Amino acid sequence: MNIEELREYCLSLKNVTESFPFRNFSPNDVLVFKVENKMFLLTDLNAGELAVTLKCGTESVADLAEYWRAVERARMPGWMVLYLNRDMSGKEIKQWIFRSYQEVIQALPLKVRIKYKDNIDRG
Repeated sequence: MNIEELREYCLSLKNVTESFPFRNFSPNDVLVFKVENKMFLLTDLNAGELAVTLKCGTESVADLAEYWRAVERARMPGWMVLYLNRDMSGKEIKQWIFRSYQEVIQALPLKVRIKYKDNIDRG
């Protein structure tokens, strides 16, 4: 998966926006995708290898990393780093991105979350 495919997939999800909120704090161009103004994916456009940082909820990153070379623990608890050009297919990467998106939606207040009811099973 390349950056254009990543961007296209993320923006295909309901109410997703993209921004560069860290430009004043970081020398890197960190592209962030949000739903309801909450981050679900970050990627450093200047990194040598294309990777995304995703919310992973209760998943054990250590267990995932034993199985997938593409997975590493992120510095932030509850997040993981997923390298896009290692041993995961594009379909599997999209499934992890969608899980991250769902993690954010599930944490929203019910009155906001209700508008995503039809989007929950999309994957």
